[in-house]
Amino acid sequence: MTNERTIWSDVISFIKATPHLPAEYDVIQAAQAQIIDIQSPILVLDMIGAPRYSWQGTKDIPLQNGNMEHQELFYQEYVFQLTALKKRSMEDVGLSSMDVLNLVAIHLQSEKGVEEMTAAGYGIERIKEIRTGYFLNSNDVYERQPSFDFILNRKQVLSSEIPALSGMSGLCYQV
Repeated sequence: MTNERTIWSDVISFIKATPHLPAEYDVIQAAQAQIIDIQSPILVLDMIGAPRYSWQGTKDIPLQNGNMEHQELFYQEYVFQLTALKKRSMEDVGLSSMDVLNLVAIHLQSEKGVEEMTAAGYGIERIKEIRTGYFLNSNDVYERQPSFDFILNRKQVLSSEIPALSGMSGLCYQV
């Protein structure tokens, strides 16, 4: 089964692979509540759900030591929220936080993006609309906080080694 640390690492690398993503943007994991002071533009990634679905069955594979490997197969969704934060300035002619989110969303849906995710064992299920909220920064100025959710899925396999049947005897009883 793929562990959470690997999933975070994979998803961050998918985002960083976005073509034309300004180098000034860093991607951080929002795994816990934190105060963020926006000195430089950042993309904040948060996992907001991970439901399991679609149990696919089991299979047993013989091992060389005589035991069996028992596998339980299922699919799991990973629901992420990506937020772009950038200090607003009227003099800034570069990409806005909304522009950057659009770039990432386009990349995740692109042929190249889907190929990267498929090669790593993920499927893109859905990218939702970009929402724009506002928050009051430390200078009492409202800042945009655009974000979107996207859902990836991945086949998971739980494995355990079980002893193989070593012998069988049959007795018949009259009823």
